[in-house]
Amino acid sequence: MRAIILVLLAVLVVAPVYAPLYADSRGVVIAVTAPYLEPLVKAIGGERVEVVSLVPLGVDPHHYEPPLSVLLDLVGRARLVVMTGPSHLPIEERVKELASDGYLTLRLVDYRDYLNAGLQMLRNPLTGGVNPHGYTFTLSGLKAVARAVCRALSEVDPSWSGYYEENLRSYLQYLDSLARALNRTSEGLGGTRVALLTPVLQYVVAELGLELGYLVLPEHGLQVEALRALNAANSYGKLYDVLLVSDLELAEYGDLVSQLESRGVAVAVVPLSRLVNSSPELVPLATLIALMSYRNVPRAPQEGGGYLLSVLVAVLALASGAALGYTVRVVGLGKHR
Repeated sequence: MRAIILVLLAVLVVAPVYAPLYADSRGVVIAVTAPYLEPLVKAIGGERVEVVSLVPLGVDPHHYEPPLSVLLDLVGRARLVVMTGPSHLPIEERVKELASDGYLTLRLVDYRDYLNAGLQMLRNPLTGGVNPHGYTFTLSGLKAVARAVCRALSEVDPSWSGYYEENLRSYLQYLDSLARALNRTSEGLGGTRVALLTPVLQYVVAELGLELGYLVLPEHGLQVEALRALNAANSYGKLYDVLLVSDLELAEYGDLVSQLESRGVAVAVVPLSRLVNSSPELVPLATLIALMSYRNVPRAPQEGGGYLLSVLVAVLALASGAALGYTVRVVGLGKHR
């Protein structure tokens, strides 16, 4: 039965179907500071908008800043710039400086707008500061960003506000269907204590109702000292039940993960790279799949195939997205070995 569950979940990914984006001269050009913001902006703007990413696909936005001439050319036609934050990406700081100095006259949409639209930001347990990473990988975070984008679009393009609001309603309904599926399927993970390598998945862990028992590094991109690795290994079973990592983190910290696995630590890998720039709303589901695939993770016992039934209910709930203009495509969601 466990194999059936994994096969069912490992091939199911619900992805939004968007119309091709060909904005005419009357449309709205929107710049985004990270490629993973594009699907959300397209969902709200529809055929009315053209989205331009200021960071090329495949480039780490945390370490990218184009020459001034290139940046000005990219945002020259834009009426909105949708950003993350706070103090997250170098290119965002540059855009703010240019706007403050009068080189850009456009509407900036950032985390302050998302807070006003309902975003709840978390604090990094190691630094005590606000964690700017990963809130767009959660359904609640995406809802807040979507509301803020809709408001901003309605401000700069008021004659089309009804169109944007209708797109927002459809998008929120889709996210609600995902939330219902997650709530039903995550019941068996109650009480699970999770460790993270970096804070990237902190918001996802919180949204799934899991306990963040341990954080190895305060930020990504840092070197792992021997003492940190030793402490992480010794804390397994005491402070956490499973180490949750993204495949992007695995590429950076593969040696550390291998060391921890050799010490008996259970590791679940989320295929973030396959979803982040196309279907970020599916990251919580992928996380849930990864956690359920490890026997070390506590599960509530169910009789008579009840666990499989809950998964099938989730599948049906996700499939309901098709009625809202979404379809199903197949990708592989592998686990680390």
